[in-house]
Amino acid sequence: MFSKRLQELRKSKGYSMDSLTEIYNERFNGKMNKSTLSRYEHGQQEPMYTVVANLSEIFNVSVDYLIGRTN
Repeated sequence: MFSKRLQELRKSKGYSMDSLTEIYNERFNGKMNKSTLSRYEHGQQEPMYTVVANLSEIFNVSVDYLIGRTN
């Protein structure tokens, strides 16, 4: 569910993968790249909890929503 929600949220905000990784890295002093984000969106890699929490902050949704526990 995380991969689907992440992709839906990114597209609904009009972010490209490049722009989302740029926003993420600037806001959280991170090192996320487009290939990592792609693996998250395709369910090929599970993110660390801190990444999920940071993404939920960017999209202004709860962690529970992002991982599919709530609607």
